[in-house]
Amino acid sequence: HIMASLKPNGRAVVALPEGTLFRGGADEELRKRLLSEFAVEGVIALPEGSMMPYTSVKSNLVVFRKTEPVSEIWFQEARAVSRAKTKMPAVFDPEREAQIFRQKELPSLHAWTYSA
Repeated sequence: HIMASLKPNGRAVVALPEGTLFRGGADEELRKRLLSEFAVEGVIALPEGSMMPYTSVKSNLVVFRKTEPVSEIWFQEARAVSRAKTKMPAVFDPEREAQIFRQKELPSLHAWTYSA
């Protein structure tokens, strides 16, 4: 529904379980469609526990636009600034992570590009 609802050059940021990036079947078809019909700007891996208490599943934010596909995709690992107690979300700095994403700072251990 999100893909179909985007206007030309529109941007979406979608939270997905990490398994969506690696599983076959419907998940694989989704990835193929994203890579062939959209410009996937990047994937931000959220810290483990960032969706607590709702789920303990590791999640990612996938950022894409409804425009021509791109040849490189930015991958970034959001770093936790503190670990909360059980059933509380891991805390990270969304403004800092957004700045890194927007500026595409030099690749490091926590951020890199991948040729699609």
